[in-house]
Amino acid sequence: MNLSSSSRRILQGLTVKEAMRRLVIRLPVTACLAEAIRATLKYKVNAVLIEDAALPLGVVSKTDLMTAYYIRLPLGTTVGEIMVGPPQFCSPQDSLDAALDRMREYRIHRLYVREAEKQPIIGVLAYPDIVGLLYRCCRRCERSLPQRHPDGPEGEIFFRVKEVMSPNLLCYCDTDSLWEIMNGLAAYNFGAVPILDAAKIPVGVVSKTDLVLAYLHGQDPS
Repeated sequence: MNLSSSSRRILQGLTVKEAMRRLVIRLPVTACLAEAIRATLKYKVNAVLIEDAALPLGVVSKTDLMTAYYIRLPLGTTVGEIMVGPPQFCSPQDSLDAALDRMREYRIHRLYVREAEKQPIIGVLAYPDIVGLLYRCCRRCERSLPQRHPDGPEGEIFFRVKEVMSPNLLCYCDTDSLWEIMNGLAAYNFGAVPILDAAKIPVGVVSKTDLVLAYLHGQDPS
């Protein structure tokens, strides 16, 4: 997540409490991979917290589930066998800038929020939460284009797609296997890729969500 210096200044003035989500999706360490997939789909989240008697042990993300699909682990495998841990934490009073630095330090996409060590978890903070809060702040900012140009296009804002887009373009053909797509997503750390037909025309998208759903339905990745 690359941010401009102006975005950094905004983050320093905001706290984790302002961006975090209160709903934390949890599963016991004995839950199976099928349960983890259903939880990510039902609650539209990218990861679930794994606990043992309310003690946080690790995290299972859609990336972990995609990897399990890639190596053909049975859906009855327990989440404890693929979880990544321990989870990393932050305080609701921490600045978003500090939280983002912690994510980068550990190369993770989310932190769990608690008041102090060994205190109950009260929320979760992920990259999309930070982006959402930045968007809301920019919409209210007097420097945003809608404020400066009230007669301009509806919804136009200060930041442009070209300022944040990835310069790497990864595409697959509709005849490629799911194995090939999973290899690409893992190599580039992307969440989805466009799919082209024989004429190189975009005909759809395959995301990690689509892949874990295929896993749940027992589709052969080849």
